[in-house]
Amino acid sequence: MGFTDTALGEFLKRVSSLNEDIVKRNAYTDSVLDQMVDLNLQQLDDGLYSDGTDTPDYAPSTSQIKRSQNKQSEYMNFDDTGKTRDSIEYRFDGRLTAYMDDEHNLLNEYSKNILGLTPQSISDVQEEIKENIIEQFKP
Repeated sequence: MGFTDTALGEFLKRVSSLNEDIVKRNAYTDSVLDQMVDLNLQQLDDGLYSDGTDTPDYAPSTSQIKRSQNKQSEYMNFDDTGKTRDSIEYRFDGRLTAYMDDEHNLLNEYSKNILGLTPQSISDVQEEIKENIIEQFKP
């Protein structure tokens, strides 16, 4: 029985046969990407940009309109029509990207940090990514 016939040898063969791009692609499953969207939306609901700073407050007149509609009225959560938020998606095609329909130029007008995850949100999704990577190394 040679080294390659041992559990460690089998593991090393498996590791050496994996391509880094494939490992990454399998780490960012649809489940992970969907979770990232949910976390991004939750941040906006909490009034946070991806860098952890607060989103701007609504102007007093806008805040009054929002209250009359029984909507969150203190800070911007970018949910006026829902169209922009509904369009947020994360994709992995060799690299991770976040996308949203930005017909109102919100990314330039307010912040490019509308999209992206805070350190806490990253921490929340890291476990599933780690499990997906580990799964690829199992026999």
